[in-house]
Amino acid sequence: MLLIARILSLFSPVAIAGTFALLFLAGSNFYYVVFSSLTIAALSLWALTKLRIKSGEEAGGWFYIWQGLMLTAGFLLLFVFLENNWFKIGLWLMISVTMFFYYNGLFKIFHARFLPEEKMLNWRPLLAGLAVFCLGSGLFGLHDFISFNIWLIVGFVFVMIFFSDWTYRKITAGRAAAVYAGAAALIGAEIFWAIGNLPLVYYLKGLIFSLFYLGLTVSLDSRLNRHWPGSRVKNYLLTIAVLILLILVTARWF
Repeated sequence: MLLIARILSLFSPVAIAGTFALLFLAGSNFYYVVFSSLTIAALSLWALTKLRIKSGEEAGGWFYIWQGLMLTAGFLLLFVFLENNWFKIGLWLMISVTMFFYYNGLFKIFHARFLPEEKMLNWRPLLAGLAVFCLGSGLFGLHDFISFNIWLIVGFVFVMIFFSDWTYRKITAGRAAAVYAGAAALIGAEIFWAIGNLPLVYYLKGLIFSLFYLGLTVSLDSRLNRHWPGSRVKNYLLTIAVLILLILVTARWF
């Protein structure tokens, strides 16, 4: 089982990045890439997180599977709207590095027992922020370029944030997970709707939304983890506020 897990952790991100590379060959491969990459991610993440060294032993939760799927789907959606080939190559490299890091971390937690789970959870805000940036940018692109119904998108954002936060809070908040997840999803959906009305390019909207979401996540985490020093939380939130202000001041409004 350990050998199988090691093979999955090495070859799954390579397979996902390989399917993404097909998009450089022809746009007609898009639906095949969506199906194959999400299927590879779902099955391999399930195997890594739900089966440990002992055959059949349950482990982990749906949080790691959902976060991996969010990253994969976010990269796909953003890739569609990028026009510059160099940006696409940069995004493809980011896909490869991020997924390798993610799979390797899961292997060390659930199989090699080399990495404490808390270490992986410490990366959760950044990984979630990256996934939300990519998905948010793509969803704003759907609304701006295809005039997709904003309320359907807002509904999807609510479900996305709720499930992401609920599966995570089950690890840290226990029975209160649904309450915190519901609050985060409601606030996040409202912020998404408000940002969607700004006359900015789609990826700037996605960046602003991901920063707001990162601030919301840090605030909730600090409330649930009392050992977080107040100065650390204030520095996080102040940095996020300054970045949002800089984006709004320097952005090209149209």
